[in-house]
Amino acid sequence: MSNPHLHLTTNEQAILAVIPENLRKKVNIETETLMYADTPQRMQIRVKNMQLSAPGLLVFKKKVTEATTVEEVTGLLSTANLTALSEDDLSELYFAMGPDGVSTLIVQMLPHVRSEEDLEALISLCVIRHSLLLSLSPTAASL
Repeated sequence: MSNPHLHLTTNEQAILAVIPENLRKKVNIETETLMYADTPQRMQIRVKNMQLSAPGLLVFKKKVTEATTVEEVTGLLSTANLTALSEDDLSELYFAMGPDGVSTLIVQMLPHVRSEEDLEALISLCVIRHSLLLSLSPTAASL
């Protein structure tokens, strides 16, 4: 079985050096080349359209809706306990954050990867970001 791919920007790859070598050897590093120019307005539209099922997230959604920057949304997410959320709610949150918000989480997480569990979480965030970038990037069919 081949190692999973870890799509990282060049800046993120520089931070990767702090991860223990035995963990770095478990992934294939690829440079994330997809780009998306997000705006606060686009983020607000995504946040307003979130369909969250957990009742406790309604207050959280209100706070996120009032946020005006990706940094504010990411800050709210980094202090929230997301462990009990359903996959659907997590998908909604990540989509609302957009690739920039997920990138911020990746940069925050990178220096703290010390175990296989941490590495799996990092891989998951990179897959989520890459998928968001693919879904938000223009294609030849839409040009």
